[in-house]
Amino acid sequence: MAQALVVLAAVLAGIAVGWVAARRRSVPPGPGLVPGLLVSDASLDWLRAAIGARAVWAVSPSLGSEPTERLVAGDDPTLAMHGLSTIEHRLEAAQRNGQASVERLDAGTLVLRGRGGAVAAALLKAPAGGADVDRASAELDRLLEALERRPRLAAMARAGLNPGRLETLESVAHRLAFELEAVTGGDVIVAAKLSQGLTVVGLGGTADARLEGALAPPESPLARLVQEGPEVLHTDEPPLGWRATDRRSQKRPAILLPVELEGSRIGGVVIWPRGRQLAAAALGQAEQAVRRAAPRVSRAREALELRSAASRDSLTGLVNRRQLDLAMHAAGVEEGALVMLDIDHFKRLNDTLGHPAGDDALVHVAALLRRETRAGDLPARVGGEEFALWLPATSLGSATRLTERIRTALESSHWMWHGTPWRITASFGVAHWGETTRQVDNLAQQADEALYTAKQAGRNRVAVAG
Repeated sequence: MAQALVVLAAVLAGIAVGWVAARRRSVPPGPGLVPGLLVSDASLDWLRAAIGARAVWAVSPSLGSEPTERLVAGDDPTLAMHGLSTIEHRLEAAQRNGQASVERLDAGTLVLRGRGGAVAAALLKAPAGGADVDRASAELDRLLEALERRPRLAAMARAGLNPGRLETLESVAHRLAFELEAVTGGDVIVAAKLSQGLTVVGLGGTADARLEGALAPPESPLARLVQEGPEVLHTDEPPLGWRATDRRSQKRPAILLPVELEGSRIGGVVIWPRGRQLAAAALGQAEQAVRRAAPRVSRAREALELRSAASRDSLTGLVNRRQLDLAMHAAGVEEGALVMLDIDHFKRLNDTLGHPAGDDALVHVAALLRRETRAGDLPARVGGEEFALWLPATSLGSATRLTERIRTALESSHWMWHGTPWRITASFGVAHWGETTRQVDNLAQQADEALYTAKQAGRNRVAVAG
């Protein structure tokens, strides 16, 4: 405790005398805080660079014994002299009351999002236009959702632990990531080859939380390494490709290692060293750790694929209704939102273009749902043209905003059939366990009724259970 107080005092003193990039402090210090649980220094700095901000703040909500954690990323040494105390007051007020605001200050334009004890804020460089504010607001909303959900997801994971069970792929991958983080001192992610593609299944404590569940495109450096690359790859390119990291556009040198067993590559590891180079001894230890973990990764991956074969829709690869129901009733889950969606005018599409086209359209929608949802969310196919999204540890407001983003993404997506583009839209119904009903078993009926309301109101819209 004494050491933590010394660290806190040093940080507060640093704020008083100047600006230091990517600084973390805990309020109050004590047990229960897991450093890097929410978002890392590096990922916050990536976000700052991507939106052209002078500084970015992320403040986590406290949860039970877990205290608030604050991260700050900024590189402007003059900021402390231009209204830093005003910004600190705005952050504290947002954490207490929750608010969304845009305010022009002498130091720049402060874009602030606060909800449920979590705060995400950015100070944009002046002059900041409307497009700059809109872009920053969208990114801060995504960050705020991660800040809100992360402690609850961690609590759910702890509640579901059972030492007698076979290790899950996620638990093996997270353990490996944390071991590599300790060995190398860098940010680490672990990916595995799954039916849907090369997928990020584990992160170290300081890795960007938004990368969890991301797919590595076939042309990305990590996918190429797992396919047929060298034993070690040093690269300045984004390991998951530009499409997967467009919000984190700052280049960082990375080291890529394959996860290999008996000559077959089943996954890969990305290490972003804190410095430009990683000591040879540390790299050797990292390679040994990956080799030791490979048999466990292989067993957990095979078990997951076997379970998935019986629980997934054969056409789209999404989970089926039974698995959706199991997830909604899983131990440790105490709140969440269910979204039901139905493709608009699907029968007309089938009758006009034929059943093969209808199947291809379903696959297109399923792929978009995977791409647009977050780590921990569960998309499912529950009927012919009907899909569902289970969003655990998510407020009704966050679920509605996410659903609207998905609706917009689907409306603007380009589905091609025999070289001709076709417009696909869907209607959505949202219900929430905790806000629209007190019983999880009522969610499906409520979401279906809201979906019917959306269709009656003209389709291609989101309706919330009332």
